[in-house]
Amino acid sequence: MMPPSRFTICGTIDRGQRNVLYRAVRNEDERPVILKVLASKHPHPRDIARLQHEREICCELTPRAAVRCLEITTFEGAPALVVEDFGGVSLASLLGAPMRLGQFLPIAAGIAAALAESTSCASSTKTSSRATSSSTSPRTK
Repeated sequence: MMPPSRFTICGTIDRGQRNVLYRAVRNEDERPVILKVLASKHPHPRDIARLQHEREICCELTPRAAVRCLEITTFEGAPALVVEDFGGVSLASLLGAPMRLGQFLPIAAGIAAALAESTSCASSTKTSSRATSSSTSPRTK
């Protein structure tokens, strides 16, 4: 007999080749969450590494720039990233009809700011890992 699931699925946000996004509730604290579940129950190590890297980057960003990562766990036997659900709407749902300028500009500015912060974060992570590896690796003459 399977143990009860830690999550109650409220709906599917997106389904891709590598992962599925679910809107859910974490049962232990009734917190709304988004689950990013790897589509394969036996994923390639590269896909697991990508999920872990996404969590690391997400944890370094401010909540203003990205959702807060809560944990990496499994869901129905597959690795899953759990992030907060602030009740936002997918950008894909806003596409189609032209958007009013007053609606578009704040969204565009927010996306640009988040991208700038994530790019800065990613480059500082690369720099610090390069600095660490060069300072810990033996020097040859």
